Amino acid sequence: MNNTVQQLVTNPDFNQLEQHHTYNTLTFSEAWAIFFQGKISKDKLYSEVRAGKIPHLRVGTKILFRRSTLNAWFQQQELSSLR
Repeated sequence: MNNTVQQLVTNPDFNQLEQHHTYNTLTFSEAWAIFFQGKISKDKLYSEVRAGKIPHLRVGTKILFRRSTLNAWFQQQELSSLR
């Protein structure tokens, strides 16, 4: 985990900041830290993105995620696991 993301996630004020300043667009590292909470490797996340299994947007070489889309994707994945 890079220092910026690690500082963000381990910052005790992060949850407060998260509630008041919720940005809809996340970078790859932010999505990995916030949504996947480091539970999978960045390589695995990148592999799933590259395979088109996780919704994302590419702007040049940057991979971006929409928070609302990831929330919906997570819900969809949970529901499909119950079938």
